[in-house]
Amino acid sequence: SAAGDLTLTVSNAGSDPRLFGFFFHGASQVDMPIICGGRLCVAGEVRQSWVVLTTNGEASYTYDNSDARHSVAHFVAQTRNFQFWFRSGVPVGVGVGCPCDTTDAVSIAILP
Repeated sequence: SAAGDLTLTVSNAGSDPRLFGFFFHGASQVDMPIICGGRLCVAGEVRQSWVVLTTNGEASYTYDNSDARHSVAHFVAQTRNFQFWFRSGVPVGVGVGCPCDTTDAVSIAILP
């Protein structure tokens, strides 16, 4: 994808109609369980997007380089691994934390 117009959309981000989540990307791939739920598939220089609200299990985020902190222009000529983390409901008890889940990751080559 071009560094100036990368839009990611997921359609399997939970069964609740409106949940918060965020996209993130890293240089390498891993396969690790996350303590609150889901699996971490992305590692190495991880960068997070702004928080987004899912609507009926769908979330979307555009990396358009309008914000240098969240731009993918820094990664031109690299392959980045993108994943989405989202809340998967309400906390179930004191000390349990926030239940969450993740989507599968996808590798995308960032082109000039």
